[in-house]
Amino acid sequence: MMNMDQAILQAFPLLAAPADGVLPQATCDGMRYVAAKDGIWREVTLPWIKVRHKVADSVLELPYGGVEECIEYQCGPVPRDSIRQFVDEARAAAPNEIAAALIWNQTNDEWRYERRQEISASPNWGYDVGYLLWPFE
Repeated sequence: MMNMDQAILQAFPLLAAPADGVLPQATCDGMRYVAAKDGIWREVTLPWIKVRHKVADSVLELPYGGVEECIEYQCGPVPRDSIRQFVDEARAAAPNEIAAALIWNQTNDEWRYERRQEISASPNWGYDVGYLLWPFE
C-alpha cells in the first residue's frame, strides 16, 4: 500500500460490514465509513452521540453484510428547565435573535445552559457561510 493510501485510510477509515451485520464498536471518537451490501454508510461517534446513515447507494448488491441507520444518544436528556430558559430569553429578545449553548459534561452526565454575548442581533438575520447567505432572499 502506498503512503497516500495509508493517509487516506487513516483520515477516512473504511470497514467492511460483517455478514452477520454486527459491526465492531468504534475504538475512538470520530468518523468511519462502512461498506455494506446496499452501499456506503458513514458512522460518526462522539462522546454524546453515535449516528450511522447511508451516504451512497450501490446499484449492485455488494458482498458485505447489511447495516441499519441509527441514532444513539450517549447522554441524558436536555433538562426542560434549560429549554424553558432559552425559550423565555428568546421571546424576551424578540424580534431579535439570541445566542446560547447547551453544554453536556461527559464526566457527570449533567447539562448546563450558557447564554452567549451576541455580537449583533436583529430581526433581519442571515448566516454567511462563504458561498451563500442563508436564509435565501
